[in-house]
Amino acid sequence: MRRACPASLPGIPGARAGAPPRGVRRWEEDANVGVRGRVPRGAKPHLAGAARLRANAFKQVLARTAVAGGRPSPIDGYACVGVDFRSASTEVLSALQEPDPGAAATRLLEELGADEVAILQTCNRFEVYLYSRSRDPMAQAARLREIIGRRGGGGAFALAGFDAVVHLFRVASGLESMVVGEHEILGQVRDAAERAIEAGSAGPMLRMLFERAVRVGRRVRTETGVSRGSVSVARLAVDMISRRLGPGSRLLVIGAGHMGSLIASYLRDAGFPDVTIVNRTFGRAASLASRLGYRAIPLEDLRRALASADAAIVAVSSPSPVITEDMMPASDLLILDVSVPRAVERPSARPTVQVLTIDDLVDLAEDNRLRRAAEAERAASIVMEEAGRFEGQLMGAIADGVIRSLMERAERVRELELERALRILGMEDGREVLDAMTKAIVNKVSAPIIEMLRELGRRGDAELLERLRGALEASPREIGASSEGDR
Repeated sequence: MRRACPASLPGIPGARAGAPPRGVRRWEEDANVGVRGRVPRGAKPHLAGAARLRANAFKQVLARTAVAGGRPSPIDGYACVGVDFRSASTEVLSALQEPDPGAAATRLLEELGADEVAILQTCNRFEVYLYSRSRDPMAQAARLREIIGRRGGGGAFALAGFDAVVHLFRVASGLESMVVGEHEILGQVRDAAERAIEAGSAGPMLRMLFERAVRVGRRVRTETGVSRGSVSVARLAVDMISRRLGPGSRLLVIGAGHMGSLIASYLRDAGFPDVTIVNRTFGRAASLASRLGYRAIPLEDLRRALASADAAIVAVSSPSPVITEDMMPASDLLILDVSVPRAVERPSARPTVQVLTIDDLVDLAEDNRLRRAAEAERAASIVMEEAGRFEGQLMGAIADGVIRSLMERAERVRELELERALRILGMEDGREVLDAMTKAIVNKVSAPIIEMLRELGRRGDAELLERLRGALEASPREIGASSEGDR
């Protein structure tokens, strides 16, 4: 429960008495709750474990903030708002899916007034990442939470600063997936960044964040066993069918995209010989069926195929249902719809037809999560380490920018003064010697200043670095006027 926060804390923008500094509030709120929301009575065991991990993470964030003296850091400009399979039903996730995430990110860029925006959407999550240099990202996140709430019915989480970065690193590492350690999310994170960059809604800060997240995800999978023998949603779907039906069952796989292809392949490995592939583009279905030794039919024949099937697995991307209630037979039929948005209507007058969705895979996913708990803790430690390094990288980038401004200004002054001295002396023969001498003076005088600026970066003093950058970025006209006055 959030404590009362009546008074502001001196020296910490936006912080209040009894509350952690900006960017760490979410960790405190999550310290006694699960991955998303308070742990209900009788909740799954992994939620309590997740709460402990987040409580430990919160302590590390407070320690970092104390070391930095409460100074703002460039990492404070990041924020994330979204929902995932834990906090939202398939219907909510379906309602939030954007047909063109790049265009949607561009719209949000203007509506929120953020500097950069990117959207990460999968069948199990919808998340918006933003970066703001001058405005409070938490205020923008609150606005975004309202927008998502209106479209999806509430339940969105909001993260800011360091914990927003940690969250994306956990997502890329597969620690926030329904199936812990699954590989597909890594490519989805990379694709989300590429779409936003191509649309012009993401710039250098989100590019840096997402690129680092992909590297962290790869490191986690290399150094831990969190992905070893990992399963996916496609594998869970086949496991569910295997538990309910025998190998002699007649099955339909509707969809021949990436997910449908995986499901069909896993069905073959599980010993199901009687499988028919259905797809809107028949050629794609025929190619997949030929490769696996199955049959293929066009989408127009789906109604007839449903009448003779024991089960159908639907994995398509369609704005409207591909199986409506009037297409469902009077005989027994199990339909597992792993599509987002849902592609199968809920039957109201077909008692013999059972429709399951991706939500029904949660228990199977939980078994997988518990088996990987130890490796997940190791992975979480790597994520926290990498997040700290990333903040150091951001501070180093700010320090490098100030150093660049310093050296550019020094070079402009050197060139102007060199030309002035040559005019006064009325000589050109000594240009080469004077040029080398003035360069050496600039380099020797600036060396200790550069080291001091790098030390400021290591200490996390972003505010002072930004003030120095502003002071150094005087126009060449001002520098020239100063030199002219010395004649």
